[in-house]
Amino acid sequence: MKIMMFGSQFPPQIAAQMNLPVSPFGGWLEGISRRLKEETELEIVFGVVRRGKRNRIREVKQNGIHYCLLEYSSVEMLKKQLSAWRAELYHVFGTEHRWSYDLSQALPQERTVFSIQGLISVYAVYYLASFNLFQKAYHPLLPLYLRLGQRDFFRRGQWEKKALQNAQYCIGRTAWDESAVRQIHPQIRYFKANEILRPSFYTGQWSLAQCQRHTIFVSQAGYPIKAPHMIMEILRVLKQSIPDVRCRIGGYDLTQHRTLAGRLGVSYDNYISSLIRRYGLENHVEFLGMLSEQQVREQLLNSHVFLSASVIENSSNSLAEAMMLGTPSVASDVGGTGQMACHRHDSFLYPFDEPVLAAYYIQKLMEEDDLAVRISQAARLHAQQLYDPQTNVRQLREIYSEIVRK
Repeated sequence: MKIMMFGSQFPPQIAAQMNLPVSPFGGWLEGISRRLKEETELEIVFGVVRRGKRNRIREVKQNGIHYCLLEYSSVEMLKKQLSAWRAELYHVFGTEHRWSYDLSQALPQERTVFSIQGLISVYAVYYLASFNLFQKAYHPLLPLYLRLGQRDFFRRGQWEKKALQNAQYCIGRTAWDESAVRQIHPQIRYFKANEILRPSFYTGQWSLAQCQRHTIFVSQAGYPIKAPHMIMEILRVLKQSIPDVRCRIGGYDLTQHRTLAGRLGVSYDNYISSLIRRYGLENHVEFLGMLSEQQVREQLLNSHVFLSASVIENSSNSLAEAMMLGTPSVASDVGGTGQMACHRHDSFLYPFDEPVLAAYYIQKLMEEDDLAVRISQAARLHAQQLYDPQTNVRQLREIYSEIVRK
């Protein structure tokens, strides 16, 4: 059977061969495609589509997988380009992009399945992240700046809804994403399948003896939904009882104001900088820049606690990777998080807008070694069940077969 997959970006080594910007994101898609190739008889084509003014195709073949970049100016042109890769089934990863909607028009929907990652049409509702609860007399234009970002999410969400309304099949992971999808398209055929994580997170194990005590790792916190303002509230509380607590955050430095709004002092980044100064967190927060897969793994193994403070998540890949390595985790209980982590058994979950409770759980893990070890071991066992490659490849293969049979 020939399968054509679509994602938002290529694995780093493929992007480099195509002279494209290399991104650390999307590595889990490489894990899925490689596992499918290794453990099944499937022929796999991995495509990235980009809408623009020109039309061209670039191709690379590696490890038995055919990679292609399709740049197109219209849906009709995309249809023409796709005719060169006729497949028994098409698998589109993600619905949050304009190109997802274009694919919903260009592909035969009776042989196309969409995987739900996040749902940007729902995330848009949460974009302000309870901001008014924590704003403390900052710049009066900041709410306007935040609403501009929210408006972009709502705009992209309209394409997402249209894509799902065109779709016949989708794959999800949680009751949260199933309920949201069914609000958009009640008759869609929904399949449940757990993910396969990035390859390096299946090796290595967190150890209390090897970690750097009193350090917290946050994989990314670059915009309101990832709630860096809440992270600062948590640190404000924590440093009272753990004076040497340190939080390392993946992604660009929010204190380096890169945009015009930042230079004018009205951006969300400016607000985060003001919280760092107000709470005296300059020596407690470190921004690490964009991290590769291996660097994320290293940070998880070296940290005392992993923190996910998001206002909404479907099922966080970062939390899954932390659990797979056994890094004790504290996460906001939002979206589908409660289906991938069990409170007080393999992690600690807290209501998003209760930073004092989050700080309490982090402190417990940092001060009670037996508890941290127990949580770590339980997290690894749970993650090994949820993200077992052989089980999840077999499940995905069965979904493909059922769609093709129909």
